[in-house]
Amino acid sequence: MKCCIKKKVVSFLLVVVMLLSYFPVMVGATESATDIKAIQKPTGISIVENYDDYVGDSWLSQLGLPDSVTVTLANGTTTDVLVSWDTSSLDPRTTGYYSLPGEVALPVGVTNGQKLTVGITVQVREYENLIQNPSFEDNLTGWYIRGTGPAPSQTDAAAADGKYAALVGGKVAYTNTSIADTRNSIITQIPAAGQYYFSTKAQYTASAYPDGAFLVSRLLYKTTSNSSSVVVDGNKALVGNTSFAQSAGIVQMPENTNWIRLDLYMIANAVADHSAGQLCVDDAELVPLLYALAVEPSGVLKSKPSFFHIM
Repeated sequence: MKCCIKKKVVSFLLVVVMLLSYFPVMVGATESATDIKAIQKPTGISIVENYDDYVGDSWLSQLGLPDSVTVTLANGTTTDVLVSWDTSSLDPRTTGYYSLPGEVALPVGVTNGQKLTVGITVQVREYENLIQNPSFEDNLTGWYIRGTGPAPSQTDAAAADGKYAALVGGKVAYTNTSIADTRNSIITQIPAAGQYYFSTKAQYTASAYPDGAFLVSRLLYKTTSNSSSVVVDGNKALVGNTSFAQSAGIVQMPENTNWIRLDLYMIANAVADHSAGQLCVDDAELVPLLYALAVEPSGVLKSKPSFFHIM
């Protein structure tokens, strides 16, 4: 009987020794001073749906996803490690929240015994235009319009968006002549600091002038730390009478922005009297494109697994 018990004890000890020898890496990793104990989740981002339409084919590179994340080691120290993101599940044309998995490159000597993972949240949100009455469906509400000739008015002669546009006297006798702006509906608050798109469109109601004229969208904004306006111009677009010309631009709005106005400028190729001409102005936009996600969502996100590899 005693012999059998001894044999069982010896067999048990042999099994324990074999198990310990089978998992040396795992045991060593969890006890290592340079084993990862926590990974700091990076701040997510929010983009407008169809973001790629605004910024072009390079939209993924313009997301500004972080190239490193901060990890805390077992010894209490922190370090930054490189990370790459799997964006294959991200669809800029479908609204919702996406959790993009990260592939972290562990520096030599750093281990991840607990197999911790990391991800970043990207929200694709619905389109939002911050301009009041952007397509003049509510007459000229919110707009201050200059010009010569007939008084400015709402018109359905031509429209780029909706049913109506604003009919504006074509005062472009001098360069840098503002014909309309949103001073009557100043924007005093933005959702967040980040990337914004602005645009306006215009079309002549009669034959285009021989020397031509250009539309320029101009965005003016002020911050709490600056008393003077910052001016950002969109592209210079040649205006004709067969279709709407568009001037647009992208600007990085700072956190303390507290005053925004959109202007429409007409620029002549040469000094000429265009006072008899009239323009249809329409489809003004100020769209938040990309900014930091203020609150992480709860619930299930569209996601894939995370990965690690050793550098």
